[in-house]
Amino acid sequence: MNKDKKYIDELVSKAKQGDSIAFATLMNFYKDGLYFFIVKMIGDRIEAEDILMETFYKAFVNLSMYSFDYAFSTWIYTIAKNNTIDYIRNSKKNVLNNCKSDITSDGSNNFINDIAEDNKNEPDNIVIKREEKNAVKNYISLLKPHYRILIEKFYFEEKKYEEIAQELNLPIGTVKGKLHRARKIINNFLGQNL
Repeated sequence: MNKDKKYIDELVSKAKQGDSIAFATLMNFYKDGLYFFIVKMIGDRIEAEDILMETFYKAFVNLSMYSFDYAFSTWIYTIAKNNTIDYIRNSKKNVLNNCKSDITSDGSNNFINDIAEDNKNEPDNIVIKREEKNAVKNYISLLKPHYRILIEKFYFEEKKYEEIAQELNLPIGTVKGKLHRARKIINNFLGQNL
């Protein structure tokens, strides 16, 4: 593929005029390099894919602001870098705010807390809890594997964040952040289906 400045500038000009094929060509030119650039910054391939898509979205929306005085690659890499820095900042905030008790924010019944244990021995509650657990287990099975594994280790195997991080060779912040997102997904399922 030809990546000389004149050709790139032609593609950018066409993309600025609404040519989606020209923008798609630009995306193809830069996607691999940007992806590995983001992965190098955060060390998480799955999150890097999301940041990459957000980078292309922001580039597309703000294409009119691009100046031909600078290389397009510099402009788009700057967007990727800023998105990645924002992600890192938000991850740090999420880690600080994460704890076992913040699974739901609305104060409603939180079935996931009780998923691994059944302390109520009344016959009615045993049947209801069993049905709730089965529903939650079904939702957990729908999660992407990287979320499902964390939920299973945290709730079923009752492992601590540190143990999970060590076992999966992940930073503890990543474990906490992904568990938080997995909880939100499950609680959204539960909220829609109760």
